Amino acid sequence: MKSRQVHPETPMRTILLACLLLAGPAATASEQSHFRATVKGELTIGTDGGVLEVRFDDAAWMKPPVREGYEDQIRSWRFEPILEDGKAVNAIGRMSLQLSAMRDDEAGRAEFRIDRAYFLDPEPADGAAGEDRAGLLRPPVYPADAARAGVGAFVGMVVRLDADGLPEQVAMEKLAFSGVEPRSHGRRLATQFEKATLAAARSWRFPGYEAGQVLRVPVTYSPPRFPAQSAGWVQVFPTVREVPAWVLAEHGARQPVELAASGERGSERLRLLTPLSPGG
Repeated sequence: MKSRQVHPETPMRTILLACLLLAGPAATASEQSHFRATVKGELTIGTDGGVLEVRFDDAAWMKPPVREGYEDQIRSWRFEPILEDGKAVNAIGRMSLQLSAMRDDEAGRAEFRIDRAYFLDPEPADGAAGEDRAGLLRPPVYPADAARAGVGAFVGMVVRLDADGLPEQVAMEKLAFSGVEPRSHGRRLATQFEKATLAAARSWRFPGYEAGQVLRVPVTYSPPRFPAQSAGWVQVFPTVREVPAWVLAEHGARQPVELAASGERGSERLRLLTPLSPGG
């Protein structure tokens, strides 16, 4: 059974939620609808590490107040200044952002956040480099029950490496269902997604990292035989996760390295020093 589809940018009865970015008191989970989107673009970083310009590749699906709110968030970022020959310079970088939105009709508010950012240096003129180069990591096996039901998932994995670049510890940090809401089958399907993802993650290899390095890898399950989602907001159904203590300790000690879904590492030059979103 398909869930009722709503949109995070649709005006509410009391206020336009596009005007409320990360404001207002928290509401109960039963009153909230959650959404996810991915957008790519380019940013220019100044000599002091501040963001001078922001440009999205294709954000026509975002209403102007929401797009402008995200642009303001990005302009508040500060990077480690980029040096050439020992001198700070302006630099251009590519970015791929995972956005989230929470809509609460009863409270008359919404929150818009940037949950994840993956940065790349500009591609060479011949286009040889690319974020989506496939084949570095073995994908997990899609749980059969979820595939038949049309239930997808967005999974956030955390991996700590040993001295050989092999996973020493793996954990699922986040899980949100997509496609058809699992309802009463949610716990069972969450367990199946977790087992499948952990099994795949234990076979991954990450050469070139030091022992103890922590990596963050996104995994997406797109339901087979169901229409692919077009660009824009996708309704998701977050689950409550008990994050292992070692993951929480690592986050407090140092920032994990963000990887693309393929396992490819982002830019070594573009190092963000500030939170992605206010309060985050």
